[in-house]
Amino acid sequence: MTATERQAEAPWAELLEELRRARNESYREASLAAGLDHGALHRFIRGKRRPNRESCIALAHHFEINPNELLVAAYHEPLPWFDPSLTSAQDYPFEVKQVAEALLGIHDLRLRREACEAMQALACAMTGVRPYEGQRSARNANCGQR
Repeated sequence: MTATERQAEAPWAELLEELRRARNESYREASLAAGLDHGALHRFIRGKRRPNRESCIALAHHFEINPNELLVAAYHEPLPWFDPSLTSAQDYPFEVKQVAEALLGIHDLRLRREACEAMQALACAMTGVRPYEGQRSARNANCGQR
């Protein structure tokens, strides 16, 4: 099976390759920047492996796209916190809705990501719970440690 045939069977592969090329990054550079092992992106793009949920989220943050776009391409269910239309606002406490609305009002993706990371760091400092347990990154590796 050729690489093109593998990519046709793996819709995430074409999306990731397009994002990587748009940034003019090597597979290694993009993998490491997303907090993954150096060969992860190459395996995903060549269709040898399907990215797990945590890898999809990490890569989406690196490439500055909505994580649900990559999650769906990799046959995962979209997550409601990345798309408010997937959940009812009634499901969240009032104060959580206020924070979410404020964050969604930040239209610059980079600034919104930084604001979300700051909120996660604050929540982590207060609770000791990491936002993503599956993939440790430099950003949350020290959560709960003093």
